[in-house]
Amino acid sequence: MKKDKINKQEDPLKSKSANKFKFSLTLIAVVVITAVVLSPVINNKFVWDDAEYIVRNETLKKPLSEAIPFYFDTNYFVGNYHPLTMIGFLLEYKTANLNPALYHNTNLLIHLLNVSLAFIFAFLLSRRNIWIASTVALLFGIHPMHVESVAWISQFKDVLFGFFYLLGLVVYLIYLDRQNWHKWIFYLLCLILFVLSLLSKPAAVTFPLSLMVIDFYRERKFNIASVLEKIPFFVGSVVLGLITIKAQGSAVGNFEDYNLLERIMLSSYALFSYLINLFFPIHLSALHPFPFRTDGNFPWIYRIAPFGLIPLFYLLYRSSAIGRITLFGFLFFFFNIALVLQFVTVGNALYSERYTYIPYLGLYFSIAIIIDQLIKKYGTLLWVKPLVSACAVFILIAFSGISYSRTKVWKTDRSLWTDVSKKYPFCTIAHYNLGTYFFKEEKNDPQALISYNNAISVDTTQIKAYVNRGIIFTRMREMEKAESDFGHAIRLDSNFAETYKNLGILHATLGKYEKSISDYTNYLRILPVSPDIYYGRGMTYYQLKRFTEATEDFSKAISYDSLNANYWVLKAMALHADGKKEEAIPIALKAQELGEVLDPGFKSNLGLK
Repeated sequence: MKKDKINKQEDPLKSKSANKFKFSLTLIAVVVITAVVLSPVINNKFVWDDAEYIVRNETLKKPLSEAIPFYFDTNYFVGNYHPLTMIGFLLEYKTANLNPALYHNTNLLIHLLNVSLAFIFAFLLSRRNIWIASTVALLFGIHPMHVESVAWISQFKDVLFGFFYLLGLVVYLIYLDRQNWHKWIFYLLCLILFVLSLLSKPAAVTFPLSLMVIDFYRERKFNIASVLEKIPFFVGSVVLGLITIKAQGSAVGNFEDYNLLERIMLSSYALFSYLINLFFPIHLSALHPFPFRTDGNFPWIYRIAPFGLIPLFYLLYRSSAIGRITLFGFLFFFFNIALVLQFVTVGNALYSERYTYIPYLGLYFSIAIIIDQLIKKYGTLLWVKPLVSACAVFILIAFSGISYSRTKVWKTDRSLWTDVSKKYPFCTIAHYNLGTYFFKEEKNDPQALISYNNAISVDTTQIKAYVNRGIIFTRMREMEKAESDFGHAIRLDSNFAETYKNLGILHATLGKYEKSISDYTNYLRILPVSPDIYYGRGMTYYQLKRFTEATEDFSKAISYDSLNANYWVLKAMALHADGKKEEAIPIALKAQELGEVLDPGFKSNLGLK
């Protein structure tokens, strides 16, 4: 009898080994599914802000010894202070230069690491429930709202800050579960990871609030000790927050743009957009612009949005009376999304999909816990498990399909802004950016003209659209239209230098040299350190046979760009034409030294062999 009893007992070591195998196999499956769904990103190009962060970023050419302290100094990029992100871009640039494949592969790889961390976080928070962990991690990995963070190279900061943030949460849970003195090692490690997350993206300032929400869920006592341990985290958040406010400067909209009631409407609408897209991510776009007012009012959907807060908070109150899980999920979400709800407007988007990267984690966890509890409660009914399984498969297929499709939208600026312009036909930025893609990348003037016309029809204050359209008209030899567009741009902003440059080229082309000189002079009034403009004005003086002034301008151009051989030879020609042959000779020789092939006739006139 005794022997039979022993044989029926489960071997603890065997059980532990089986759990490890199940854990590893499930995690690998989640990571592989995510990798397959998002795999098209590796074929994508540079888009949108990637030009500012990488393509045109001259700081990436600095040696590491100069660049690293430069990034840690208060130097801001695209309105943010994120030195670790910039160092990441620097290392990628040193490795792959302007090959986008490496940048995309890096984003995808870090996202897959984050999926693993989301799995471990949910596993520990749920007291080692693998089903809950896999549900949370899979939703984190393939949710369509997260595609933007992975498919857009500029959002390297998102996946990088997310990596340190999630690892910090995992370490904090280990710290809470430890009872010996070793726990303080994990506390210190958590603090270090928090700082690394802050230096990757300012969004990490919410980290101490996430720790407090975890304490709430774990029913940890709220006492002096639990408060004191959070102080270093809050200090870090305040310091980085102040730096971010300074960095974002001009990106923050004027408070007077919207009154208090309108700000509540916009914030409420953004909040519900995030919540709705959690379940129904169907109207996705790289840019969700602010709404237009009609007769001074927002559309009705924005006006009723604040009233939705009443039933939302009531439901949260009722659910908190039953248990902590719903309130935990919402608080984790809200604390991490609150700063980007546009109560203080920043940028051009009312809400952005990438902002859900960390906040949705709390909601995923609540959903997984609630479903798990329902299965345990009603699992004996024959229809429950098949229904749950069918719904899970449907959501997996639907989300995977949407995400796979969205990765391709981010392939080029053309596909990206075409998609935005279809979702939001009155989005000026989309039409302008699409026009600029055709204008600069494809050199397709007719197509660019259509997009610029669309942009101007929506917003007649689009200076850059007028200037670029003027350039196209100049190329098409429609000079009156070009001059009209440049004139309109000047009336909108008399200090936008590019207008004068292109107007100067137009007037020079028409032989209106005095007007051209005036245009170039206006440009230099705004941006005096411009060698190409001194060169252009010098050429115009040369056409008017005003050789002394031409020489002065070519000299100015050389002072700003002394390695441009063309500037030297033109200065030599101007000096020679001005009867200063002896002065011209050493200038011509310098041009020749820099690689300029001098005209044989000009060399002969100077007496050079």
